[in-house]
Amino acid sequence: MKTTVEVPLTQYLRPDGRRRAITADVDIKLGPKVRAILDKGYRFTAEELSGLGVSLCIENDEEDLAVEVAENGPGSNSPRVALERLISKFKLEDNNGQD
Repeated sequence: MKTTVEVPLTQYLRPDGRRRAITADVDIKLGPKVRAILDKGYRFTAEELSGLGVSLCIENDEEDLAVEVAENGPGSNSPRVALERLISKFKLEDNNGQD
């Protein structure tokens, strides 16, 4: 039984911001919300930060609508945990992202 759903992300690579299409797995319960976010035309992005962090965003053509920062490694603030938190907290109805 499948327990995850793939989220498409644009990864910005250091040092020059080159883009690469990647996917990340999140809990399957978030699948409908992931689809709704994508259907609105929003994108998921990931960027490695100096200092071993990762910035995860939901964005449109003009701005970042929601941001979470993760530690680049396993644990309670891993990129997967932060991505699931980002998706869970994102509010679709007002188009302003997080609370």
